[in-house]
Amino acid sequence: MKIDGQGQAEVLMPDELEKLLDNAPCSRSRALFALMIFSGSRISESLQLRWGAIQESQLIFKRETTKTKTSREILLHDRVVTELKNYRQYWISRYKKEPTSRDFLFVGRFGFSEPLTRQWAHKVWNKSVKTAGLRKGTSLHTPRRSLATRMHSKGIGLKTIASFTGHQSLDQLSTYISVDLKEKMKALDALT
Repeated sequence: MKIDGQGQAEVLMPDELEKLLDNAPCSRSRALFALMIFSGSRISESLQLRWGAIQESQLIFKRETTKTKTSREILLHDRVVTELKNYRQYWISRYKKEPTSRDFLFVGRFGFSEPLTRQWAHKVWNKSVKTAGLRKGTSLHTPRRSLATRMHSKGIGLKTIASFTGHQSLDQLSTYISVDLKEKMKALDALT
């Protein structure tokens, strides 16, 4: 569990992630959270996205916006496609124009030249977690850990999971995957 910035972020179950989305305070935070939950993206990558990165049901993270400095393309879950369509309508209504491919998805408070800040995302994340009544220890890294853990528990291979999260090292990715109590008990049973 993550406490005072130490340790790993909690992993949330699908129903808890749904509760988080339901308690997002605004359309853009809901779109941001859905994007992170279903893509496994880092908060910094998500905030740097521009409308041109979305190609129907595919999302492209440009290398200059990723931690590993490598681009990656991921398929978007239908849920994210729907959330982004809804958010696009909100975006048009708010900014009174159609977004161009160069416009940030999450426009900063000082205008179109910058995206929203990590501090803003952290603030709305914590508000959503509190309102949803979720356990402590969740952070903006929770969606990444939750995606990796969920995919792994469903038997998805590490290389495929890494194609979503952008990890270049499978060793590094394996630290994201949480092992639940049932898995630990199963491991102990294997010893007898």
